[in-house]
Amino acid sequence: MSDSTSEAPETYLTPRKDLYEIFSQQSLSVKKKKKIIEALDEIDGFDLVFIIGLILETKLTGCLNIISEENEISGINFFEGSITHIDLPDKETYFGNLLLQEGLVKKVDLDRAVKQKDMQMGQFLISQNILTAQQISSVVMLQMRLRLSKLISSKKFQLNFVEVGTAGSMIKISLIDYFDLCHDWITGRFEQDWFNYHFLPWEKKIIKFNDTLDFADQIFTKPLFANLPGLKDALKNKTSIYELKRKYADNKLMLLKAIHYLSITALLSFSEEQMITTNESNKLEMLYMNLKSKNDEELVKAFSLITKIKEGNTESIYVEFLRILEIDLNEKELVYKNELTKIALQFLAKSSQQAKKGTTKGVKKNDSEIQNIIKTVQMDLFNNNYYEAFVVLKKLYEGNEFGQKVKLFLIWAKIGQALKSKVKVNVKALEDELVSVLPEDKETAEYFYVCALFGKLKNDKRIMQHNYEKAVKKNKMYQVYPVEEDTALSKIKKFLGVT
Repeated sequence: MSDSTSEAPETYLTPRKDLYEIFSQQSLSVKKKKKIIEALDEIDGFDLVFIIGLILETKLTGCLNIISEENEISGINFFEGSITHIDLPDKETYFGNLLLQEGLVKKVDLDRAVKQKDMQMGQFLISQNILTAQQISSVVMLQMRLRLSKLISSKKFQLNFVEVGTAGSMIKISLIDYFDLCHDWITGRFEQDWFNYHFLPWEKKIIKFNDTLDFADQIFTKPLFANLPGLKDALKNKTSIYELKRKYADNKLMLLKAIHYLSITALLSFSEEQMITTNESNKLEMLYMNLKSKNDEELVKAFSLITKIKEGNTESIYVEFLRILEIDLNEKELVYKNELTKIALQFLAKSSQQAKKGTTKGVKKNDSEIQNIIKTVQMDLFNNNYYEAFVVLKKLYEGNEFGQKVKLFLIWAKIGQALKSKVKVNVKALEDELVSVLPEDKETAEYFYVCALFGKLKNDKRIMQHNYEKAVKKNKMYQVYPVEEDTALSKIKKFLGVT
């Protein structure tokens, strides 16, 4: 992309809002894109998906420094359109821990590799014929994928991109590899509120679809598009998010996920031209219905998402929100505009007070408590007490805070109950839920075990056995809980009356 590309006169919005204006300005030069990236200050983890993709697409070389609210510093190294290294203060993804988790080394061999100082750990293990170069590469790639996944969340981060020379690497995440990760993140991790507000400024802008890219057909084979038949053809015609939401009324959330995914892959952008519709009140009505029941704390987050302005900049958020409401209005729309203005005034009056009060109410469970609950629930699942497990998991899931932590176990309970009761279930819906499990959870023994149960539900013995073997390889404990009923062990358990 050349720097000579003509651009509209520069107008300052906010760094985060400037970032997403790229949606409707795909012809921006590399220089302008670099300027937008370097101006970013505080963002949430969901924004990182777009930012990292932009750095890869722009083929910048340098380091993106990411600072959490707890002042933990992470870093992503880029080299000419690929990710070559990720630093993250996370013990779970330490290289040695991953080698042990994957069952590739024994603890005694790992200790030897750590103690010696002459070579890097991987080089030493290769020199001792304990691992091959291919196995080392595989674990390094797994480490990068897991570390990236851990950054994609609703947490707040401060960013700083430094354009410096970094070394290339044979082990790297390319742009196409990154698109695969984005699919899993957007499908399983992004929160509904984020989508509800994120596309508000572009809801009625005409969509520009770019199907000339080599990977376009490959993108549309992803599971995300399975329940959106005809979307590719619809995008080729003059349409908007507003019109598509009417077409896919029963699957609006999946539609917004697909649109965001396509925008990250550069297959989709928005023109400045707006669709003329017969029901203009829908946008304001839906926004009002969404905001009216939110408490003060929820409004602070919602207004920040809508305006794409950092929380705490109350007056700027208020002004930007009123600007969004300034469209040609009919009589019905004026009613909703007036109600939304009242909500905005409520936000303006109370947001400062809300910030002082803090963001927590009541006593929240911490991670260790959740892990203890999950361990108890897991034993219920192993012992076929699916309903009891489902009730506990459902409460945690609906609490939002720990929803993603228990999602896999909730799917396990649903599949187990279906197998136990032998009632007909929506297999496709369960399959979609499995697709939306967090990427890091897809590397666990629990995930493979649930996939084995799902294979059993579908009467697919090949999938069942393949995934069960992977679960056992990850964790020998699963040998005690075979998914195939006709094994010798299961017959003994039945004879003893063990369910």
